[in-house]
Amino acid sequence: MKKFIIAGNFDEYVQWRKKQAWADAQNTVCVSSPAVLRGTANPHGVFIGSWRNRDDLEDIFTLLLTSIDIATYSYETINKLWEKVKK
Repeated sequence: MKKFIIAGNFDEYVQWRKKQAWADAQNTVCVSSPAVLRGTANPHGVFIGSWRNRDDLEDIFTLLLTSIDIATYSYETINKLWEKVKK
């Protein structure tokens, strides 16, 4: 399963991947733009570094929330995080 990494920038993604023994290019996807998430069902991943400073957060969260089954804990978690970030 691919793990989507939402970082503030590509350098943060690279540094994070270097620290993760399992995290190679085949297992992780850097979310460089919201388009990376299009067509993905129930994506899994992490937010790292300065991700809160991204200009495209609203689009990223919109895609996440529309691609995750609403009846899951993941949906609830992402929705709560987005509400917190918007404040």
